[in-house]
Amino acid sequence: MSLILKYNISEKDLYQLSVIELKKKNSGLFQKEKLKAKSLGILKPYNVKFIDLGNLLKEINSNDYHSNQMLIEKYGNIELDNIKSNIGLKYITPVVIFVITFFVISNLLEKRKYSNGEGFITHESGKDWNREATYKTLGEKVWEFSHDYQDAKKLTLTIVDECQNAKGEKSEFKTEIVFDSTQIADYRTYKDVASFNKNCYGFGAMLLKWRPCGNSPF
Repeated sequence: MSLILKYNISEKDLYQLSVIELKKKNSGLFQKEKLKAKSLGILKPYNVKFIDLGNLLKEINSNDYHSNQMLIEKYGNIELDNIKSNIGLKYITPVVIFVITFFVISNLLEKRKYSNGEGFITHESGKDWNREATYKTLGEKVWEFSHDYQDAKKLTLTIVDECQNAKGEKSEFKTEIVFDSTQIADYRTYKDVASFNKNCYGFGAMLLKWRPCGNSPF
């Protein structure tokens, strides 16, 4: 079904929207955003669904109402300054929610996994290694894991380094450090992460297994 018919867009609004779509083709990014706001202002009374917005504008654009001589004579030149803009929060909000949800889910799935008593944490150390800052970050992740999964039997911490050889070729170097149930239970006895990072020498000793890009530690 035609979206123009579905939303019963008036003849005048079709003409105005067609003129705006034509102007968008020859406009820079900033001007396009201003014109898009004008289109949303025209469409506001029609309560167009977010999922239909793009296809509706394509349909209007394909019909070339802006070149219809009868409409040109009837409505003349379009004064864009007289058209109210709309920033389209109803359209922006679903996109923002989707993006945030995607990144949250992706982060949970890729950086921290847990199944059948076994946990996995991945930490990307990059190429600028600061021992104090890295130990602190890893301490926070492991301490939080020990409290979030109190039935955990095993935790594998994978540290991914960004390496570069003398030829400038880049590669990844991974270090795996495995913690057993006794260690995880011990980490859980610390009430806050600050005291854990400061006083848990056993955890610090485990982190000495990490040698950035296979080199001696720091």
